[in-house]
Amino acid sequence: MNSDALIKHYCKELRFGRNLYENYSKIQAMDYADFLAQLLKLELENRELTRKNRNLKAAGFDVEEEPI
Repeated sequence: MNSDALIKHYCKELRFGRNLYENYSKIQAMDYADFLAQLLKLELENRELTRKNRNLKAAGFDVEEEPI
Protein backbone atom coordinates (compact mmCIF):
# COMPACT_ATOMS: atom_id res chain seq x y z
CA MET A 1 0.00 0.00 0.00
CA ASN A 2 1.36 3.45 -0.85
CA SER A 3 1.44 6.34 1.62
CA ASP A 4 -1.63 8.05 0.17
CA ALA A 5 -3.73 4.92 0.49
CA LEU A 6 -2.49 4.33 4.03
CA ILE A 7 -3.35 7.88 5.08
CA LYS A 8 -6.84 7.52 3.60
CA HIS A 9 -7.30 4.19 5.40
CA TYR A 10 -6.08 5.55 8.75
CA CYS A 11 -8.32 8.63 8.47
CA LYS A 12 -11.29 6.34 7.88
CA GLU A 13 -10.39 4.03 10.77
CA LEU A 14 -9.87 6.99 13.14
CA ARG A 15 -13.08 8.63 11.87
CA PHE A 16 -11.35 11.85 10.89
CA GLY A 17 -13.51 12.23 7.82
CA ARG A 18 -12.52 13.07 4.29
CA ASN A 19 -11.68 16.72 5.02
CA LEU A 20 -8.42 15.79 6.72
CA TYR A 21 -7.45 13.39 3.95
CA GLU A 22 -8.30 15.85 1.18
CA ASN A 23 -6.36 18.75 2.71
CA TYR A 24 -3.18 17.27 4.20
CA SER A 25 -1.26 17.53 0.94
CA LYS A 26 -2.08 21.25 0.59
CA ILE A 27 -0.36 22.26 3.82
CA GLN A 28 2.99 24.03 3.57
CA ALA A 29 4.97 23.71 6.81
CA MET A 30 8.52 24.19 8.03
CA ASP A 31 8.53 21.16 10.32
CA TYR A 32 6.32 18.31 11.49
CA ALA A 33 4.92 20.20 14.48
CA ASP A 34 3.83 23.10 12.27
CA PHE A 35 2.27 20.67 9.79
CA LEU A 36 0.37 18.87 12.54
CA ALA A 37 -0.84 22.15 14.06
CA GLN A 38 -2.17 23.37 10.70
CA LEU A 39 -3.79 20.02 9.94
CA LEU A 40 -5.53 19.89 13.31
CA LYS A 41 -6.68 23.50 12.91
CA LEU A 42 -8.31 22.63 9.56
CA GLU A 43 -10.05 19.64 11.10
CA LEU A 44 -11.31 21.70 14.04
CA GLU A 45 -12.65 24.42 11.73
CA ASN A 46 -14.41 21.80 9.60
CA ARG A 47 -16.00 20.14 12.62
CA GLU A 48 -17.17 23.50 14.00
CA LEU A 49 -18.79 24.39 10.66
CA THR A 50 -20.41 20.96 10.43
CA ARG A 51 -21.76 21.29 13.98
CA LYS A 52 -23.14 24.78 13.32
CA ASN A 53 -24.79 23.63 10.09
CA ARG A 54 -26.32 20.62 11.83
CA ASN A 55 -27.75 22.86 14.57
CA LEU A 56 -29.08 25.39 12.06
CA LYS A 57 -30.70 22.64 10.01
CA ALA A 58 -32.30 21.17 13.14
CA ALA A 59 -33.73 24.63 13.91
CA GLY A 60 -35.15 24.88 10.38
CA PHE A 61 -32.78 27.50 8.94
CA ASP A 62 -30.92 27.40 5.62
CA VAL A 63 -27.39 26.01 5.81
CA GLU A 64 -24.29 25.90 3.61
CA GLU A 65 -24.33 22.87 1.33
CA GLU A 66 -20.78 21.61 1.80
CA PRO A 67 -18.41 22.16 4.76
CA ILE A 68 -14.89 23.32 3.99
